[in-house]
Parts: sequence; C-alpha cells; structure tokens
Amino acid sequence: MAALKAGPDKSVVPAPVRAATVLVVDDNGALRQTAAAMLAADGRACIAVADSIAALCALVEHQPQVVLLDADCGPLQPWQFARLLQQHPAHKATRLVYTSTRDDVIERAKALAAGIEQFLPKPFTTEELLAAVAGQLASAA
Repeated sequence: MAALKAGPDKSVVPAPVRAATVLVVDDNGALRQTAAAMLAADGRACIAVADSIAALCALVEHQPQVVLLDADCGPLQPWQFARLLQQHPAHKATRLVYTSTRDDVIERAKALAAGIEQFLPKPFTTEELLAAVAGQLASAA
C-alpha cells in the first residue's frame, strides 16, 4: 500500500476502516515505514513520524488509539512523552507500546514507571507487533 507523503519525516498510510489508528514514532526511517506497513497490512490506519515533537503534533491531528514509541525518539525521552500524554485529558486513554533494542531491566523499569503499558524489544516480528497493538486495544476496551 503506498504511503501519502506529508513531508520528509511524516507519512500517512491509508488503510481499510478499522477500529484503531496507530502512531509509529521511530527515528529510523526504514523501521518506521516497515512497522507502519505491517500495521496497514493488518487493516490499521497508521501515521509515521520521526521524533517525539512530530508525534505530539500527530496526536492532536489524528487522535491515535495506540502509539508505538521508539526509545530514541528524541528530543523528549519516552517517559517524558508518556507523562505529557497522561497529563492531557484528551490523550489519557491513548495506549503506549515502547520499543527499543536495549532489552534490559532498567529500560523496562523506566517505561513502566512512566505508565507505558508494554515493552516490545527490537527486532520484532510482524506477529509480535500485531499482538502488542491488539493487546493494548483490548486492554483499553
């Protein structure tokens, strides 16, 4: 499915109508587009951005139900992003899945302490990604 370009670091991948929109935040363009394509193939509408500031803008514009948030999504750290999300009444129900190549106890503890619901270590398979998103949507229902 072709992406509709909205600038060099932001794209919107259209998908058949489904119950959720997913915001993919990753500084690695190839990983960002691959994750968005995996989700779009599952029928999810996806917005893909390169950093946490673009993600905040996309939250307001697209109101995603799930955010797939990379550890290196600067300039905000993932736990700072999570706290901002929780403080905003319109986004308190937005579910977060934290992704990182650093699969260690400290990274997981930081994520959980900030209210991030799930940690998904990289690299992940299509099945793992889809299960993480589906699990977050089910827990939000």
